[in-house]
Amino acid sequence: MTSNYAMAARLRGHQDGRPVPGRYPLALGDRGGLLAVPSTAGTSPFAVLVMLHGAHGNADGMIAAVSPAIGQRSPLIMAPESRGRTWDGLFGGAADLRTIDAVVQKIADRFPLDPTRIAIGGFSDGASFALTVGLANPGLFTHVLAFSPGFFVPPQPPIPRGQCVFVSHGRGDLVLPFERTGRAVVDQLAALGIETAFHPFDGGHEMPPALIAVAVDMWLEGDPA
Repeated sequence: MTSNYAMAARLRGHQDGRPVPGRYPLALGDRGGLLAVPSTAGTSPFAVLVMLHGAHGNADGMIAAVSPAIGQRSPLIMAPESRGRTWDGLFGGAADLRTIDAVVQKIADRFPLDPTRIAIGGFSDGASFALTVGLANPGLFTHVLAFSPGFFVPPQPPIPRGQCVFVSHGRGDLVLPFERTGRAVVDQLAALGIETAFHPFDGGHEMPPALIAVAVDMWLEGDPA
């Protein structure tokens, strides 16, 4: 089975929009989502992170988790929410993907985005969906940040090259056991020839702040992870 989750969103270039700092609701139908614009936002092309929650999660939780690692930098954070308890794309649906696609395009149409720093990330089910969608869209997403993923659907050939892929997973994870999920995911990526910055840690089903900082630095600064 391979992924057919290609997105239509494209960066336009030459926009002059400057977002006003704050948090804004995303128009996502039955559920919500947030666009977070930092107080340091300027007029330069913006890095963007699309951050996907785990099952039963929400946008507030994702933004709260990654914001401390952002510091004084000025990316845009999009945190959509799945229509159901988790992302329908993990089970063959496409509604959540279409919504994410439309919102990314809306932001790309309004603001100048940095094509070298467009990331998709997530936690747990959100990490699984981020890997699936990110690898299927290498022309859009330069970075994939997966915190405790359970699995991913491999992309259709040709296999993407040049993406920066980060994976972290707790060795003591009781929700998604390390050897059957985190380790297996990294082994599967390696078998496809996809290089991965893998960070196992002594902990459970969580996103340690220190590892969020490592992933964010890889995305925003190009630091080796």
